[in-house]
Amino acid sequence: MILMARFAPHFARLVLLFQSVALILIASRILFDPVGASAKAQITLGSPLAIVVAQIGFGAFPLAAALFVAVCALSARTLRAGLTFVLIFDLTALAVRVHALLPAGGFAQNRGPLIGETIFGVLALAGLIWHSSWLRRSVELPASDIAAGSSHG
Repeated sequence: MILMARFAPHFARLVLLFQSVALILIASRILFDPVGASAKAQITLGSPLAIVVAQIGFGAFPLAAALFVAVCALSARTLRAGLTFVLIFDLTALAVRVHALLPAGGFAQNRGPLIGETIFGVLALAGLIWHSSWLRRSVELPASDIAAGSSHG
């Protein structure tokens, strides 16, 4: 049980790093080839302004999120914030995608993103629960050690 608890921060870091990589891949498509990436989704960028707006909206925001998540993975103190962000980010994307799909259709074309957002949301939730349990145990252990030490002395 204690061995499993020790893996909680490592699991949290893996979730954050995998999410960061996924977001970097999403951002890089539009940043490096905005017209081609948009055309794959049948979106036409008809002006230089449209290209810049697409790069900001579909490139800069996922890239910023990826950087934030990656930085959160670096410190034990920021793991919870990173996992919370991933959970909110993915569940929001999932909710908006489902909301858009209900009237418009297109479930088949959105199957990959739906699966990815669901998996990352579940992993972030699992990481949050596991990491919170690990934090509670790590706070409780020193108190019990102190109590045990004072009863022997």
